[in-house]
Amino acid sequence: MNFRDSLAYLDSLANLEKIRILAGNRLLNLDRMHYLVNLFGHPEKQFFPVLIVGTKGKGSTGFFLQSILNAAGISAGFYSSPHLETPLERIRLRGRQISVRLWTRTLGHIKKTLDRHPLPGKLGQMTYFEALTLAALLVFREEGMEVGVLEAGLGGRLDAVNAVDASLVIVTTVGLDHEEFLGNTVEKIAAEKAGVFRRGIEIITSPQKAGAGRVLRECAGRAGAKLREVRPARGLKIGLRGEFQKNNAAAALEAARLTARALGKQIPEKALRQGLRASQWPARVEVFPGKPEVILDAAHNPDSALALTEALRKLKSKPTCLVFGVSRDKNSAAMLKSLSRAAHAVVLSGTNSPRAKGPGELLAEAQRLFEVIVPSPGSSREAFRTACEMAGPSGRVVVTGSFYLAGEVRPLLTAGN
Repeated sequence: MNFRDSLAYLDSLANLEKIRILAGNRLLNLDRMHYLVNLFGHPEKQFFPVLIVGTKGKGSTGFFLQSILNAAGISAGFYSSPHLETPLERIRLRGRQISVRLWTRTLGHIKKTLDRHPLPGKLGQMTYFEALTLAALLVFREEGMEVGVLEAGLGGRLDAVNAVDASLVIVTTVGLDHEEFLGNTVEKIAAEKAGVFRRGIEIITSPQKAGAGRVLRECAGRAGAKLREVRPARGLKIGLRGEFQKNNAAAALEAARLTARALGKQIPEKALRQGLRASQWPARVEVFPGKPEVILDAAHNPDSALALTEALRKLKSKPTCLVFGVSRDKNSAAMLKSLSRAAHAVVLSGTNSPRAKGPGELLAEAQRLFEVIVPSPGSSREAFRTACEMAGPSGRVVVTGSFYLAGEVRPLLTAGN
């Protein structure tokens, strides 16, 4: 199997990230994943797993955690989703995405094994996310990782990572997202996230809205798990931009200490500081200096859009033009309302995702919020170039609304264009 074959294999699998289908709740079950980890010899039992669930901040929290552990000499793998430019980004070893060779070898092994031992018909077919979750577990085992940090993709209770029995769980900020699968209140969504709780485990939670916090505490109590809420210490210094990132860093800091203790190790203060100063996590208030300055952020729900807005308002004031593209199932009106406090103009963009909301659909939501509104009929790259012209050399362009939009624009910036 070569890299192109591996992508074709993944694309042949049902992928809820690209297309929301009515069968989604049927596809979401743990029976298949339990069968798969058993078939492949329970790779998750060969390292210390840490699960991360939540609505906002999972990726950043996992990034901080693996950075701290690696700085302390504890080998850590990190499985995250979705990706921006290549699926290789989803599986990281010691802070670096895996090689094409390791990727293709692992996916080839999965396909060959399932060709010889197909899943029982009653289980249905493996999904895209399950395949990648399994690949991450196999890679962490093969490469001898001491710790595997696993980010849930959707919810928690029925997410593929919940097939892993972890004794440490992090719950980042819970808010409204994926309501069609998880429920339409923060309380219902918190209950879905709490589906990963087990008796006797340690749970670290970031500060939560009252309803979500209450549900998490109740679920932890019923499960017989120990839950603690952590807040950032005064003067905490981190590498990622945005005040909200301090909550993610604080959760990662506590998780790192508990992980090290479970492994019979300690983390030197120097490693803690070094891990928190790490700042190379793409599309999280990612700044590209230039004329104009460009900020890339994958905010894709109202809470993350509000956090981005607050981060932008703390930067030096500049004429700011937004490039906004969003999936059809998101509350784009609430997102635009927040973001309008930090930008005077917006270019409405589509993306290559089949779930994308068209610029025409966004137009009514943007009315009366921005001084200048430009629906872009072309590609996201054309929308970006239009925004750069509108902002001018002394201005700022902010690209946000979805991982898809960030992933389509980022190559223009990293290539120096």
